[in-house]
Amino acid sequence: MEKSTLLTLKIIGILLGILVLYFIRNLIGYVLLAFVFSSALRPGIDWLQQKKIPRFLGGILLFLFLFMFFGLVLYFTFPPFINEIQSFVSAFPQYWQNFLLWLPSFEMWLETSPFGGNIREAINQYIQKLSQTVTSLIGFVSGIFGKIFNFILIIILIFYFSVEEKISEKFYPFLVIKDRKRQEEVKKKISKYWKIAETQAGRWLQGYILLGFIVGIMVYIGLSILGIRYSLVLAVLA
Repeated sequence: MEKSTLLTLKIIGILLGILVLYFIRNLIGYVLLAFVFSSALRPGIDWLQQKKIPRFLGGILLFLFLFMFFGLVLYFTFPPFINEIQSFVSAFPQYWQNFLLWLPSFEMWLETSPFGGNIREAINQYIQKLSQTVTSLIGFVSGIFGKIFNFILIIILIFYFSVEEKISEKFYPFLVIKDRKRQEEVKKKISKYWKIAETQAGRWLQGYILLGFIVGIMVYIGLSILGIRYSLVLAVLA
């Protein structure tokens, strides 16, 4: 085969590969996300395996514990959100009436104030951002079923990556290196760098979650001391 023909085929292959990656970019993102979360969960499953609990069963137990934990968090934080929304909806007509009464005087102040133009521009930008947020929220709600499917897919990938041992070896069949010695060297490098990436990603996520808990606890204690209502909700949001 001529060099020009071989070069053309290589270019076509590269372009086709880029095209395939573009179409499955969402799936690649889900795989990377699952890899990060599974890297944080694998130490727990490894610990359960050392206690003579099979990895599959250990993964199920760990996932059940996490679902129960986040379920309790939602149980204690969701009702205050509902109460706050109900209170706001009930008081909204009065807030709106007060706003309409206050608006003419505010417009007069903008006309006479030297900073009126800047304030008006800032308000317009805020309204534009608010409208974009509402549009994004409507799009999110309209695609909620697709989001649910994606969430289930990510959970399945996280579970698979968490319970599967030597996950890096799953990539070995894709190696097309003919030299056996070179192939073994590449396999060792894949396992080595996979382990490094897994350790770093797991520690990063664990540290991020730990930092979130510390900040949440500190905010909760501080707001509780100040006597602010729904300090638990604000702490969770923090």
